[in-house]
Amino acid sequence: MRYWLCTLGALLLAGACIVLIDNGIYHLVRTGSCGSTRSYVSSRPCPPGTAGHILGLIGGIFGAIAAVGIYAARGRRGGGSATVGLGVTLWSLVFVTIPLSMLVAAYGPANNHNSGARLTSIILAAVFIPMGLAPLPFLRRSRKKQAMMLELATSGRRCPGVVESVEDTNVTINDNPRVRITVRAEPPGESPFTIVKTATVSRVRIPRPGDRCVVFYDPANREQRNGITFDQVPGFVQPAGDGEEDEDALEKIEKLAELRDRGILTAEEFEEQKKRLLNEV
Repeated sequence: MRYWLCTLGALLLAGACIVLIDNGIYHLVRTGSCGSTRSYVSSRPCPPGTAGHILGLIGGIFGAIAAVGIYAARGRRGGGSATVGLGVTLWSLVFVTIPLSMLVAAYGPANNHNSGARLTSIILAAVFIPMGLAPLPFLRRSRKKQAMMLELATSGRRCPGVVESVEDTNVTINDNPRVRITVRAEPPGESPFTIVKTATVSRVRIPRPGDRCVVFYDPANREQRNGITFDQVPGFVQPAGDGEEDEDALEKIEKLAELRDRGILTAEEFEEQKKRLLNEV
């Protein structure tokens, strides 16, 4: 119930905020420069409702931030992987609809023939619309990679792998380094092959040469369709000799939860493996 209430509330709030922001921008562009009080008029008097449009614009911005927070606090339903975040969706909508609102205000039937507003709307449209659409190709690529990993985890093959090298790309995301990892995959009964992956890793859990991992691959195209994970995979026994002590049950359950959240495990598989680990304690 909490999940659906937070999701519905966040979406309704976000939609209302987009309307407030675009409505405020539209009316302020139509109004243009103005300033007046009871005792003086600067430039020209502001039309009635101008203050309300300004407050609506400001409230829409803060409301959108609150909507993202509510959406993030909803948790996950059934342990499935997350869909496109509301923050990214709002980013695209705001940066696309704001210049569109300005263009309508500057060139629409009710425009005030303000050349400055028209030039500004064109410039902002040229800058904002590409900014709003920029995340979409990355999201599409990310979703394709997630779908491929899920397919490999469910219908592909698995084999042990060992890290041969880790190179820093000198890129940091949220204080975590982005590294290039070279892994030697060792499928039983097949010739070894090399995988090179670039990934953002935790600063406190940077892979090192010699670390063991699990490789997922498509036997028909193993050099192109593959993936690696350093988390424990249910039903997969890592070859002995890696020199690491067995993790306790709680650590294993935490790693299983990460696999569930990433969509590699279903909620039922997670519960089954968790029950098995707890019975071993």
